[in-house]
Amino acid sequence: MKGIILFIVLILFSFEALGQKRKVELTVSPDVVSVGQNVTITIKSNMEGELIENLPSAFIKGYGMNTYSQYIQDVNTGQMIQEHIVVINGAFSKAGSFKVGPFYVKEGNISKKSNSVMVTVSSGPVATTNDFSKDQLKKPAFGIIERSSNKIYEGQALVLNARVYSKYEPSGQPLLKRNYEVDGVVESHDLDQFSKNYIETTTLKKVEFYTFSYDKRVIFPSTIGMLKFTPFNIMIPIGNQGYDVQSNIPQVEVLPLPAGAPKNFIGGVGKFEVSQEIVANKGLKQGDVFTLNLKITGEGNLHNLEKPKLALPSGMIIYGDPTLTEEYTFGSKGAQGSITYSYNIQVTKEGEQKVPAANLSYFDPYLEKYMVMTSAGSETVTVAKSKSFEIANAKIDDIDNNVSIDQLAPIAAYKQGQNSTIFGTSAYWVGLSSPILLALFYLLFTKKQSEKNEKNEKIAVVKEIVQKCSNHLEEARLSLSQNQESSFYSNLEKGIQNMCIASAKLDPGMIYSRTELYDHLKL
Repeated sequence: MKGIILFIVLILFSFEALGQKRKVELTVSPDVVSVGQNVTITIKSNMEGELIENLPSAFIKGYGMNTYSQYIQDVNTGQMIQEHIVVINGAFSKAGSFKVGPFYVKEGNISKKSNSVMVTVSSGPVATTNDFSKDQLKKPAFGIIERSSNKIYEGQALVLNARVYSKYEPSGQPLLKRNYEVDGVVESHDLDQFSKNYIETTTLKKVEFYTFSYDKRVIFPSTIGMLKFTPFNIMIPIGNQGYDVQSNIPQVEVLPLPAGAPKNFIGGVGKFEVSQEIVANKGLKQGDVFTLNLKITGEGNLHNLEKPKLALPSGMIIYGDPTLTEEYTFGSKGAQGSITYSYNIQVTKEGEQKVPAANLSYFDPYLEKYMVMTSAGSETVTVAKSKSFEIANAKIDDIDNNVSIDQLAPIAAYKQGQNSTIFGTSAYWVGLSSPILLALFYLLFTKKQSEKNEKNEKIAVVKEIVQKCSNHLEEARLSLSQNQESSFYSNLEKGIQNMCIASAKLDPGMIYSRTELYDHLKL
């Protein structure tokens, strides 16, 4: 009896040891590819330690390497085990058969190796088994619409390519009768054009074919669900005859992005990094403006990103929309390159002001999760005290304690020696004194309000007009500093018009001519 019990205990200990066995698993998808085609290598391990790679020299790593952890349940013990995952993307630079792995994970004095995977790389195109049937292989020629994936997320790039296979070498230029199309609203960018020089040979199911492609494009579908394709039709000249080819209709499903997107999500689908730089942050005084460049680099729908929202401290104001500098090209992974957002920011407080690091998020379709990208760190700007700024600011404070300095940021005085065709003219002093005039008009208007309810309502209207005036005057100030005379006078005129509307107690939602404003002011 004791022997039986001992045997059962040993069996249980064996299962326990099996459940806790260290393991490293390697997978490669796909394992049959063409030169330059994207390959994903995934390493999963229940060990936390140093990863030692073993990649063929012909494998060129792509943009970045992703690592993350997740908890899974052990089927033997029922316990939750932490699994560490590393994802490497890249492509092979030449044709051949290559061994990927084994990889090693070293944890303390213990080292565990993974399995190995053989990858076949072809110099020509590689079609999946879903692209063609046995009946097509029996025909003299057939066509397919290649696609980079059967399932993508909204916003993710999808590469399409029309390809023709022929058992006989074309004797002339193929004649395209109807191109393939994708129903629905999609954004499309051409990647290359058809040329007979692209004709090459390949083997499918031990049968040799001549093959060529045309109209390779990258698209960004805007609808969720299955995409609807229209097949292409092309005539292949073979000897003295022509053979009509109609392509297949592939199936591609567009999945919605997962719920729970972070608040700082800017619509990016792909792989991205962010950096920021402050330009001309020295010698700043209250009321001066500096430029902050926010640069996002990566691949995916880079060209469709939403404008990032900056988390600025009090005492800093963004004027207008940022200017964009776009440096990207379209390739097999979408828009690849960078886009820079340049923000004009005015400082209103003296002392050291910290500009926090940019913190944004995007969706990685390969990891199928939202990722955070953060710039290197916060930067500091030193702002000197400005007497002219404080005088103008005090005038605005007298208007209403409920109106913040940030809403009515005054225009700072200009430095001596600044180059400007209108510096020192009457237009300059009008622009400089406009905030004070604005405050006087505000007092003139609100002073005459008698009843409390009516007063509050009209004050709200005046605040709206004040904000419009402030915006136009700031635009005039920036135009003045950049020697843009036409823009300066235009914004100055709009600011004065808003002052007149406030003084004449007119509806700010209406548009008035100069003559109408003059007539109302005379009354």
